[in-house]
Amino acid sequence: MIYSRTKHIKDSIVSGIHKIYSGNAKKKCRRMEFILGMTLALYIFTRCQATETPSQFDFIKNGVVAHAGGEADFPENTLPAFRNAITLGVEWVELDIHLSKDRRLVVIHDKDTERVGDKKLIVCESDFDHLKEVDVAATFRKQHKSNLDQCPKAEIPLLEDVLQLVMSQGKSRLLIDPKPDCVPQIMELIMRMKATPYVGFLGYSVQRMKEVKKMDSSIPIFFCRKLVSSDTELQEDIDIAMAQGFEGINLHTPVEEPAEQVIKRVVRIHAAGLKAMVWTVNDAEKLKALAKGSVDYIITDVPKLFLNVKQGMSEAK
Repeated sequence: MIYSRTKHIKDSIVSGIHKIYSGNAKKKCRRMEFILGMTLALYIFTRCQATETPSQFDFIKNGVVAHAGGEADFPENTLPAFRNAITLGVEWVELDIHLSKDRRLVVIHDKDTERVGDKKLIVCESDFDHLKEVDVAATFRKQHKSNLDQCPKAEIPLLEDVLQLVMSQGKSRLLIDPKPDCVPQIMELIMRMKATPYVGFLGYSVQRMKEVKKMDSSIPIFFCRKLVSSDTELQEDIDIAMAQGFEGINLHTPVEEPAEQVIKRVVRIHAAGLKAMVWTVNDAEKLKALAKGSVDYIITDVPKLFLNVKQGMSEAK
């Protein structure tokens, strides 16, 4: 439709130019025609890009959320972990964001590198070039008794790198947990990269999540203000989510909590018209029980296990 309309405009203008110019001036006319054609081609491309909407994407919908990329099998918050999660076919790849000293959006959970790396650097006090020197696979390698061939060194990635990875495949989406007050910088990057359809947010700060919604109301948000320990606190979180237009509640479940208790809270969340996300579940039986209990999304360190559980459930039907 855009092409036919612009072609008609181009033909009309070119016809008018030919009537005006004759003789030697026709060379100039052909040059003008070429320039006009290139300009209209750019117009068509721009319009097609601008009219692309999230509904045109074919995102996976299986409720599997890979915690930090799936930190049981790969060093957390690293590109190898994210690539593996995408290859497995999860719905969401979750990650954490901090700002470095030179205002780069870096992917790491803690405020420093000590827990995961071979040296301690405080993220907000270190430039990205220095942070890149830390091997953030060091702790994982030690815990799993792996060598460098089995678990190569890994650098802290930038959010931009992970967004490019996610946008290159169009199936899994990115669930962003902004740790410090860096939402404006994250949103600026998302908008610059035209990555809005590929992202969602989760977080415990009402203000940060409100900030996301204010900048783009189409981005889904899963909110949990605290480790909920009572029905009253859960209702408070539900009220906040509904008042702010958030899409869901991110519900923490301790390892020892029976699935039946979690499902009771999920029912209340659904009754409010919200989606229920539960974290962090790594036990196969509990994953199965929660999936049967209509939990919308489950954050797990073992996405491959969860996908196998879901496959088994599907085959048993």
